[in-house]
Amino acid sequence: MTTLVLPQFPETKILIAQYQNVKNARTIREELIKGNLQFNYAFINAETVASETHLNSAIYRTLINHKNKTMKAKTLHSELIFNLSPFKNIMDAFKKFGIADECSNIIVVRISGDGETEPEIGNLDSVVEGERTEEPIGLHCSTALVKKIFKLNGLRDDLDLSTLISGSIQLR
Repeated sequence: MTTLVLPQFPETKILIAQYQNVKNARTIREELIKGNLQFNYAFINAETVASETHLNSAIYRTLINHKNKTMKAKTLHSELIFNLSPFKNIMDAFKKFGIADECSNIIVVRISGDGETEPEIGNLDSVVEGERTEEPIGLHCSTALVKKIFKLNGLRDDLDLSTLISGSIQLR
């Protein structure tokens, strides 16, 4: 688990946790659809996140959009999932980057702003039935899937993948 504070947004705390062998992805997705406040996190399919840089770029873009009041989604966590993707349609972003019933590896992000209490890891561990891991973000990435989503199939060097994705997030 990582707690991140960006210098430009000192009032905002970002909790990032990664889970593997998740057994209740379907339940989590159903509770998100219901709007259960206990699930006030971004639950992300780890196969679609290329690297920590990819995730951090989307987080930064989300905070900038929130500050400038240009968010396309209703919540910060939905906006984060939208910003991870190259799509202009938020439902397409949820289908590819959000948690799906068959997800066994997920990344969970909680963005807390002014006046919000910092999330406790115990709350998150009670929601996700899986093993929290400290492995690097991007370890469970399906490079072929990410290349297909971002239409980078001709890219030969995977080292450039994260850079190209981060650039596209910031330029959108």
